[in-house]
Amino acid sequence: MAKRNGPKSRATRRRSRESKDFIYAALGGLTLCVAALYMAVALPKVAPIIAPTFLDMRLQALGPAAGWKPAEDLTVETRFEVPSDSRLEKPTQVMRVGSTEKLASLFAGMDYSLETAAYDQVEVPRVFLASLPSDLDSLSSADTRKLLFVQTMLPLILKANETILLDRGQLLALRARTESGRTPTAEDAAWLRDLAERYGAESTDFDRLLRRVDIIPASLALAQAAEESGWGTSRFVRQGNAVFGQYTFSEELGLTPVNRDDGKTHYIRSYDHLLDGVKSYMRNLNTHAAYKGFRKERAGMRASGQRIDGYELAGNLGSYSERGAEYVTTIQNLIRANSFEPLDKARLRGGKFASLISAAR
Repeated sequence: MAKRNGPKSRATRRRSRESKDFIYAALGGLTLCVAALYMAVALPKVAPIIAPTFLDMRLQALGPAAGWKPAEDLTVETRFEVPSDSRLEKPTQVMRVGSTEKLASLFAGMDYSLETAAYDQVEVPRVFLASLPSDLDSLSSADTRKLLFVQTMLPLILKANETILLDRGQLLALRARTESGRTPTAEDAAWLRDLAERYGAESTDFDRLLRRVDIIPASLALAQAAEESGWGTSRFVRQGNAVFGQYTFSEELGLTPVNRDDGKTHYIRSYDHLLDGVKSYMRNLNTHAAYKGFRKERAGMRASGQRIDGYELAGNLGSYSERGAEYVTTIQNLIRANSFEPLDKARLRGGKFASLISAAR
C-alpha cells in the first residue's frame, strides 16, 4: 500500500505545486494590471501633490544663490485633458513664474537655450507657462524680452503640435487598416466621427481629414505670436493670454479693443492659459475656410516629402489680417530676421508622464 500510494502522493504534491505556481503567476499578472491601471488613472489624480515636490527639487538644484522662493516665485496648476485616443485624463502642468528674472533663471537651470534646440536638436523642456510674467514689457533690453517670449512660446507650440500628431498618427493607422481590407470597429468609427467634428470636416474622408489634422510649423506660429502680441507686451496678452489676436463675438469670452471702429462688434478672445490660446490658433488655421489654400499647400509639401515650410506657408495667410499682403510680408520677414526656421526641428523632452517630472531634470 505504501509503495502503491507513494507515487500518487508525489504526483499529487507536484500538481498542488503547479496549481500554486499558476495561482501566483495569475496574481502577479493581476498585480501588474492593477499597477498599470493605477498609473493610468490614479497617478494623474495625485499630480498636484507630486508635481511641487519635483519642482522644489529643481529649484534646490538651482541653488540658494538664485534666490528662489517657490511659494512666491513659482506656482503650479495641473490641468486634466482627455486625449482623443483615450477616455483617461492625463495631466499637463502649467506654471506661473513671478518675474522675468526668475523665468530666465529657470530656463538657464534647465539648460534650455534656443540655439541648442534649433541646431544641436537638444530637446526642449516641458515648461508650460500659464501666462507671461507681468514685468515682461518693462524690461529695458528688447533682445532679452524677445528671447524670453520665444522661449516661453516654443514649448507651448510644440505641445499643441504633439497633440495634433497623436491624432494624425491614429488617423494614418486607421486608413492603413481600412485600405488593407479590415472593417473599422465601432470604436474606430466613433473616433473618426469625433475627429471630423473637432476639425470642422463635413465627412470622414481620410484624405480630407489629413489635410486638416496636421501641425503648424513653429517658425510660423512664433512669428505670428510675436506680431500679434507685440512680443508678449500687448494688453490682450496681459489680461487674457491672447497671443494670436483671434476674434470672438461673445463679450463674455473676449476683451474689447480700445480702438475698435464704430459699428464693429468683435472682441479679442481671451483664455485661461497660454496653451489654450495656442491650441485655438492652430484649430483656426486647420479648420477655417479662409485658410483652405494654406492647408492645400501644406498637404502638397507632405505628399512630395518636403519639410513643412513656415516661410512658404505664410504666403497663404493674407486673410489673417486686414493688412493682407503687407501682413504676409511682415510675418515672413519676422521668420527670417529672427532665424525662426531652425526651430521647426525642435522637439519636447520625455514621454507620456514627462510633464510630471520635467522640472526635476
